[in-house]
Amino acid sequence: ERLVSATSLTIIVTSRARLHCTGEWLLPLSGLAVPDDESRDLDAASAFDSVRLFDARATAADLRFELAQHLPAVVQIVELVGGLPLAIELAASWVRLLPPEEIARDLRGSIDVLERDPSSNSQPLRPEHVSLRTALSRSWDLLGPYERQALADISVFHGGFTRASARAVTQTALPVLASLADKSLLATDPAGRFALHPMVALFAAEMLAEQPDRATEIALRHAGHYAHHVEELTPYLRTAQRQMVDAVTLEFANILQAWRV
Repeated sequence: ERLVSATSLTIIVTSRARLHCTGEWLLPLSGLAVPDDESRDLDAASAFDSVRLFDARATAADLRFELAQHLPAVVQIVELVGGLPLAIELAASWVRLLPPEEIARDLRGSIDVLERDPSSNSQPLRPEHVSLRTALSRSWDLLGPYERQALADISVFHGGFTRASARAVTQTALPVLASLADKSLLATDPAGRFALHPMVALFAAEMLAEQPDRATEIALRHAGHYAHHVEELTPYLRTAQRQMVDAVTLEFANILQAWRV
């Protein structure tokens, strides 16, 4: 079952039947590309499909919208939603009432602004497309109990994590990580790191927050794990400073989050 944007390929695969046949290939799907640090001027940013999609949908919602006036906020929005086409369309539809800067602020803490404008003339292709929360809830409902708990638990990580960290902090085993990856709820890279899509992470964090005791336990485990990680790097201060800087940079978001606990 797939959630499909009217202007894009598959954006989230909520469930995927595997045949386990010889020659079967899994094709990971990601969101639209978003501007990098070197592409923040109007000409460069406008070349990215995520920005072009926002501009098109925002203009359709309000003919007065001008991308040039709100470019930094639009770039923030497409970054926050990880280039997810459905999320971009839903966010852009609200420019008739809210400036992009306010939409971006709302997105930093909640996915609730990503809901279809009831006054819109366009109809969603599927009932789940009425809001991103509805779409993600559908994905959540299709998971098994262990997958749900694992997804909620790993939302504690920021900036990605390793298999070893997942086991140490959340006790999530590799087969469960593989199952979430097969459902496109968890991304992997060639270096063996895992990461949640930012919108999935926000939703999963809400699910974890519904279990206050466990949320506290997981947060403390996370803080302890990365405090120990930094401690293990201390000997490199004199012997391999570049290696230490690289290691801290890789886990900086997790270290910063651990520091805040």
